[in-house]
Amino acid sequence: MSFVPDTMILNQSPSLGDRFASLRTKLIAAAQRRKKYNQVFNELSALSNRDLADIGIARRNIPDIARQSAV
Repeated sequence: MSFVPDTMILNQSPSLGDRFASLRTKLIAAAQRRKKYNQVFNELSALSNRDLADIGIARRNIPDIARQSAV
């Protein structure tokens, strides 16, 4: 009869399936953030300079605003 210490079981690394599931979750989250970024970027870019000025946004700030909205 062999003896396997409990610490060996607790220190095992995640299985390959778990790592793939984690990667899939991260990729889905990244795709959702990218979709949100593109949506905000495109909507703000479509506004005229006057409309942007009315809401207090400079055209050069659009990428930063889109990035912040996608967090």
